[in-house]
Amino acid sequence: MPKGGSFMIIKNETMKALYADDFSRFMSEAGLLESFEKGELRCRYCGLPVERKTLHALVPTSKSWEMCCIKPKCIINFAEDGGNEN
Repeated sequence: MPKGGSFMIIKNETMKALYADDFSRFMSEAGLLESFEKGELRCRYCGLPVERKTLHALVPTSKSWEMCCIKPKCIINFAEDGGNEN
């Protein structure tokens, strides 16, 4: 595991891990880093802004990525809908 030790799960057709050390590069390549750092990206389930410390999962959509925060209800909703688009 890279230095830093933590990782995030990305749900897709197969589960993949995104290591914390690669997070900024990934978000930049996805065109989301600036919006994320400004607090403009919100949890798809509760609508609250997501920060690094409150990000549970990145959810791929047909157009981009959505976020799931660490609130238990949001994690349950994510698990129940499998990250499928609404």
